[in-house]
Amino acid sequence: MIARNILIIKFIYIFALQSRELVKLKWSFLYQKNNKNYLNIETGRGDSEIDICEIKNESVMEQTNYYRDLMVKKHIKSDFIFPSLSFRTLGKAMSTKGVNDIIVRLSKVRGSSFSALNIRNLSNGHLFTHEYINTELKPSLRDKFFKCKSCGKLSKWRNDKLCEECSVLGNRDYNKSGYVYFIKAIDYDYTKIGIANKNVNDRLKTNQVGNMYELYLMGYLQSPDFKDMEQEIQSKLGKYI
Repeated sequence: MIARNILIIKFIYIFALQSRELVKLKWSFLYQKNNKNYLNIETGRGDSEIDICEIKNESVMEQTNYYRDLMVKKHIKSDFIFPSLSFRTLGKAMSTKGVNDIIVRLSKVRGSSFSALNIRNLSNGHLFTHEYINTELKPSLRDKFFKCKSCGKLSKWRNDKLCEECSVLGNRDYNKSGYVYFIKAIDYDYTKIGIANKNVNDRLKTNQVGNMYELYLMGYLQSPDFKDMEQEIQSKLGKYI
């Protein structure tokens, strides 16, 4: 579909998208607030890190709406803005290879050699030098937000990926916290300090496998800051254990 391929190239340039970010875009990420159009971009694994871009160019929104109507007319149902159009994966998430293949085919038609990464780098360069290809295509600044792992609220505040309210110890969700464990070898002055996301007893079992010494769990600490806590303990006590 030509309309889809053209819009893919424009989205990559305007929002400086990586291929893996583009294929995860869903129609629900495109919304209007206070008469302004916005696009959410998942930048990390899952949806914990999100960039929010304001779509300032009306022609881009018009093309996006035209493309959406075209998808409906062709009876292509998908949650994704740029779904796969192949027979076996119709409507599912497009692959990053599929995106790159579109760019390669276009580059051959143009008699040039460029990739999705080249378009993204051009966008970043134009963004910081205040340049652009034309008045229709202008890169948009991406505002970075983090989804609070406790309450799910989007916030620019970051403290172990918790919003400002949940960063207060009393409001933290300990169901989503991790552990710092202490495992000691019986009759030997050796203690291992490590981290676990779930059951610390599972860590004892995995450490015991292939170990010639019998081990036991001395204890553990539970905290949303378990990773930072483990690093601090290692730096202060590592040479003594």
